[in-house]
Amino acid sequence: MSKLQLSSDKVSGPYFISIGDAEKLGVFLDSNPNIPREIVFVDSYDRSAYSSMGLGLITDADKEDVKKIKLTAPEMGGFGGWWKYLRNAATLAPIEKDKTKFGSIPTGVLQLGGTYLINGDDIVYEYKDVVPGDTPKLEDLQREIDSLISQ
Repeated sequence: MSKLQLSSDKVSGPYFISIGDAEKLGVFLDSNPNIPREIVFVDSYDRSAYSSMGLGLITDADKEDVKKIKLTAPEMGGFGGWWKYLRNAATLAPIEKDKTKFGSIPTGVLQLGGTYLINGDDIVYEYKDVVPGDTPKLEDLQREIDSLISQ
């Protein structure tokens, strides 16, 4: 399966939450015109939305769990896609302007994310990233979505 199928009027979303500010969000959305602006939100640099979901920093990750993760390079549309990514990476990094000391790693860069399926007030699926770039298996996520749709 190459894409998640969200083919039901019962599904709202997906929603994307990232760390940053309105300026970085604008750059990201201008670079990704297929992503609707109304489904993307930025958490402030205090990372309160991430913290409220129990998402930690890479520095808190269990070293044995990290060893088990096998990451592969994402498909970015060849050289042009990679060039676009590299050109915007520094601009989009979750680094608060004028707040990071030289030589230190900004906290936003260390933040781990997660994937959630929410039904009403209930979290019915939760996947917390072990390392940056870690994602749930699409098959698992699709199975959960199908289960929700069929209810």
